[in-house]
Amino acid sequence: MNKNRNLWIAFGVVAVLCLCLGVVGFLLLGRLGSSMAESVKTDPGDAEQVGAKIAEYTLPAGYSHQMGMSILGYDFVIIASQDGIADGMMIMLSQFSQSYMQGSDPQTFQDQMQRSLEQQSGRRGLEMKVVETKTMTIRGQQVEVLILEGTDDSGTSMRQLITNFSTDTGLAIVMIQSLTEAWDQAAVDQFLNSIR
Repeated sequence: MNKNRNLWIAFGVVAVLCLCLGVVGFLLLGRLGSSMAESVKTDPGDAEQVGAKIAEYTLPAGYSHQMGMSILGYDFVIIASQDGIADGMMIMLSQFSQSYMQGSDPQTFQDQMQRSLEQQSGRRGLEMKVVETKTMTIRGQQVEVLILEGTDDSGTSMRQLITNFSTDTGLAIVMIQSLTEAWDQAAVDQFLNSIR
């Protein structure tokens, strides 16, 4: 009888602990979700402030800040034609703080960002290949710039530029992407040369 009673008491204690942990977990996830939602900025002025945390730069003519996000040591801004990002060129500038990177190398982050972009672009079968590599100076640093091209399953041709540079607080990655036919090399050069 005592053995059964002790089992029921133990079961009750475990059930109460699980219930408490569930409630705490639910509240923490709710706060995290709320924090993430608040970190996304769709107002151009707010998105511009996120970009300013990464570096100073000048937007190409006809381009504006579309979205920005700052959360947990990660800053991200999307810049595109004022007409939108559907078929035009999109500039993505992100920054990973030193604490966020925790000893990872820049190439790893660059590869992860490229894979993520390819997955989220919705372009099935898109496999980008390096077609050109060049060196340029960004913020006084010699950096390698990769130009990639690829075609998705529907035959749509894409072009992409990727590079990275050190910031005051971490590593920044620049990724520019568009349909090959919409690529604006003058805007690309102007933006990259303006980063300071």
